[in-house]
Amino acid sequence: MAKSNWGITSGFIGKLGNVVGFNWKGRNVQRALTQTSNPNTKAQVLARTRFALITRTGGELYEAVYEGFRREANNLRTTQNGLFVKENFNFVVGDEVAELVVDYAKLQLSSGKLPGVDFGQASVSGNTLSVAIADSNLYGRRVSASDRVYLVAYCPELGDARCQSVGTRSGESSLSLNLPAKWGNKQVYAYGFTIGAASYNEGIASKTEYLGTFGEAGTSGNGSGSNTGGNTNEPESVAAPTISGTTPFTETTQVTITGPDDARVYYTTDGSTPTAESTLYSAAFSLSDTTTVKAIAIKEGVSSSVTTKTFTKTSGGGGNGGDDPFAG
Repeated sequence: MAKSNWGITSGFIGKLGNVVGFNWKGRNVQRALTQTSNPNTKAQVLARTRFALITRTGGELYEAVYEGFRREANNLRTTQNGLFVKENFNFVVGDEVAELVVDYAKLQLSSGKLPGVDFGQASVSGNTLSVAIADSNLYGRRVSASDRVYLVAYCPELGDARCQSVGTRSGESSLSLNLPAKWGNKQVYAYGFTIGAASYNEGIASKTEYLGTFGEAGTSGNGSGSNTGGNTNEPESVAAPTISGTTPFTETTQVTITGPDDARVYYTTDGSTPTAESTLYSAAFSLSDTTTVKAIAIKEGVSSSVTTKTFTKTSGGGGNGGDDPFAG
């Protein structure tokens, strides 16, 4: 059945007789429902299965999707879940139907142009997810003290998620989210995003920051905290690397990354989560612009948590806090 949330003049989404409506690049489009002699080619089955998997994931993450995509979906005259599917469809990976899986570490639960909060180390202790945040955003700029920070925890095995606005980014602090007791020893993925609340950015969201995986798999997040549970047969964990350098700086700063003995350290400078495919650290390097450096250590195939540090370039002036983004 076709459905229209915007009145008869704006079209519809769904099937109506021999016409199908859908959202394409933010616009509602209708066209004749084409017939095919073979609707079950491998490519078509893969596409339908991918769509089903990511749609189900969006449903399980409904609260986060609703909050994180609300403003952008309204601007594009589409639904929050439709935008979630569009943003995350390619994160269902695999070449065979039976092998398709969601790459949960890449999920985006929000969409907008608000500069993301500078998340620090994340950890899970008992049934509590905790993460530190900085007063500045990822670009070292001032932020509104009223902007809301959301933490999201997701347990795919149980199809259950928690999303909560846990605080503001008005200063260096640690935020936390309580997890259900039944999640103990289950694999849990953690995320964070920010929604503006000042007069100049109200309702605008940031992109989602992946904070890490905790639980049975034996992996951890972008901090050195404990897991919700563990398998004693898992390989020994690897200590996270340390990122050193002067911040804020006025011209350039030298960055040094130190990892555990016999471990290979990989890093990124574009805000993405580092992997074994990222740049291998071999010597100190210089930065001349505000940059977020992320690093991991890998030893005997085991990866550490992600360490994050933002190096902020300043002109020598300015203060802290405040709602005015143009204040000197």
